[in-house]
Amino acid sequence: MKRQPIHPSSQNAVCPNCKKSFNSKHYSKGRYQKYCSKSCSVYQQHKRKEIGFENKNPNYIDGRSKEIKICKCGKQVNDYRGKLCSKCYIEKLIHLNKTRERHYTKEYRKQISERTSGEKHPNWQGDKVGYKGLHQWVNKKFGKANKCENKSCNKTSDMYEYSLLKGKEYERKRENFWMLCKSCHKKYDVYFREKDFSCSGVKI
Repeated sequence: MKRQPIHPSSQNAVCPNCKKSFNSKHYSKGRYQKYCSKSCSVYQQHKRKEIGFENKNPNYIDGRSKEIKICKCGKQVNDYRGKLCSKCYIEKLIHLNKTRERHYTKEYRKQISERTSGEKHPNWQGDKVGYKGLHQWVNKKFGKANKCENKSCNKTSDMYEYSLLKGKEYERKRENFWMLCKSCHKKYDVYFREKDFSCSGVKI
């Protein structure tokens, strides 16, 4: 069974310019052809420009608003499109340019980085990470393991993993981990099972 379209491909309509009825074609999400021809569309566009949309609105005279706007400094705003007087507008532009220039300096970016790093970050929750969470962080930070660093191993494997070196603590340091194939990793982790070692106290 064929799915019926939400909007019909065409419908009867009346051209607002020449007042003729025509078959209006659907072209975009419920929108249909407004004018019967290109000439009617172009004529109406020129006509609207001559009259002006603002002149139809009783709050506008010759394209300008009747409303008297007052700037934050107390002066009257002469430009009907603006919200600030010319002096305040220039001061705002100068301030924006200075702010933009400051944002691109290395010193400023370094300061922002230091202010929002670690526990200073507004989204910092201070939770404790587990074994799986730490290894996910290591893979993300140092890249996926791609070789076995055990010199006595000559095997090739489809999967390599990071393993904590004996005597090292669970910290965010690359030198505390080495890459092993899955077989070597299983043998190496026997040490941790015997010692009942965990990384529940590590923060990331």
